[in-house]
Amino acid sequence: MPISGSRPAPPACQGPGLSGLDQWAPQIYVDDLTGEITVVYYDRRNDPLNTLMEVWASRSIDCGLTWTDCLVSDAGPTPPVSTFGIPPIPVYLGDYLGTDFNALNGPGFIWNDGRNGANQDILFESVPVCDTDGDGIFDIFDNCPLVFNPGQADTDGDGIGDACDACTDTDGDGFGDPGFPANTCPTDNCPSIPNPSQADADGDGIGDVCDACTDTDGDGFGDPGFPANTCPTDNCPSIPNPSQADADVDGIGDVCDACTDTDGDGFGNPGFPANTCLDDNCPSVPNPGQADLDFDGIGDACDPDIDGDGLSNADEATAGTNPNNADSDGDNVDDFIEVFVDGGSIGSPTDTDSDGTINALDNDDDDDGVPTASEDPNGNGDPTDDDSDGDTIPDYLDPDPAFLCGDADGSGGVDIDDPFYLIAYIFKGGPAPS
Repeated sequence: MPISGSRPAPPACQGPGLSGLDQWAPQIYVDDLTGEITVVYYDRRNDPLNTLMEVWASRSIDCGLTWTDCLVSDAGPTPPVSTFGIPPIPVYLGDYLGTDFNALNGPGFIWNDGRNGANQDILFESVPVCDTDGDGIFDIFDNCPLVFNPGQADTDGDGIGDACDACTDTDGDGFGDPGFPANTCPTDNCPSIPNPSQADADGDGIGDVCDACTDTDGDGFGDPGFPANTCPTDNCPSIPNPSQADADVDGIGDVCDACTDTDGDGFGNPGFPANTCLDDNCPSVPNPGQADLDFDGIGDACDPDIDGDGLSNADEATAGTNPNNADSDGDNVDDFIEVFVDGGSIGSPTDTDSDGTINALDNDDDDDGVPTASEDPNGNGDPTDDDSDGDTIPDYLDPDPAFLCGDADGSGGVDIDDPFYLIAYIFKGGPAPS
């Protein structure tokens, strides 16, 4: 029947090499919805002698430009003797060919069948019109007409069977699911989640939108900002750190933390190579001022000897000296020397002049009326190295630093004259020793 909007196709001769071989009695069916054309006819293509008859069907889905042939029955009709004796021989009357189609059963054909010899049968059968691939599915129903696929699997539901689908793509993003040999499109790195960009930050072959651990540094912890991650978040996404050490618990791993600062004072703990901030001189005690009275590199906030005089802060508290001043009495002699000189101790610091004030707090240790700081004849600012009379007692601890023991004649030195001076005084009434 004519189809609305159809155009005539050029003439077509069905079957290869059919020159001189008969085809006749065609019956044509045209599908009203699809425009598919089905022709059933008698055919002698398989008999070079052009004698045997078969029933064939041809189908075109492009308005007759191209056709696909298939055999309906290899037992064609045996022309019966007509009941009408028309000279010169009996006449064969009737072709008994027909075709129809319905959505439930597909195409069906009627033909005059001679397989039982002279007893002609009229057969009607729903046969696989053009089951080109022989999988038992009519081409018009077959989702891969040219590829054997009796299961008709169509994973992505696009109407094209997996066996011939050039892109089985269940998420519809233009990339094919892995494991489908017919695919010619690129493989989808997230087959179940649409991701047309195919972003894969860590290059592991699993797209970011479905990667349970996008981990660019490969340490087993996931980069922040990837919603699909189910692994723990990496505190140093760009530097491998499987231990995830974070000494200052600021959420930034030590290997990439520009300032690992456990006490939070803005200065970094020593020993962390990633630090770019200044080192903290008291890593465990907050001291943003970084005060260091004795310049020993240990901040006052945690220095056990703040003034660096050799006495611990605790010892100075016991002795009564000032832990913030190495010379509590300002006499140019450090507290450590004044506490321990002449056998003193922390519990009993030295008090040379026994005036009840320990040397470390007494600015005139020998109570000779001369301040300790002034008993520095050599003027070097250190009273401890001055011994004017050579008696091994420093002047600041010697009430009479000018007296030289043994210098009887007052010559300023001990020599051979001193014994004679003493003999003269004792036995001859000479002058008294100086």
